[in-house]
Amino acid sequence: MNPRRSARLGLVLLALHVFSVASAQDQKLLPRDWAWESVFTVPALKGATRLDGVLADNEWMFATQAGALVDGNTLMQATQRGRFLLGYRGQDFCLGFDFHRPKGSGQPRILVEKAGWSEKPLWVRDENLEVWLA
Repeated sequence: MNPRRSARLGLVLLALHVFSVASAQDQKLLPRDWAWESVFTVPALKGATRLDGVLADNEWMFATQAGALVDGNTLMQATQRGRFLLGYRGQDFCLGFDFHRPKGSGQPRILVEKAGWSEKPLWVRDENLEVWLA
């Protein structure tokens, strides 16, 4: 190959590289805010529903499971295990969860005798569970 031609080609490639690096200086290397959120599907559940406090395998078969809960104080993975189960049956959205009470949270106050909303707290201290659906 001609030395002048290869020198010109080298200069053109160098100029393109410098231009691409210089033009990308204002771009962030982080994904958009929504890209940090987990993406998952909510499948149809086949088993019959029973609200009995037991996450039976036949009721939650094919459910999406999400785990690795985050400690709100340290923003690190919680030491206590936990999992959420998500699915739907017909028009019903189903959410099941299984986790251990945080250490030092006291004894649960299971004083609610009627199903439905109650203002009575379930925990002696301010430990809580937040679920955000969007």
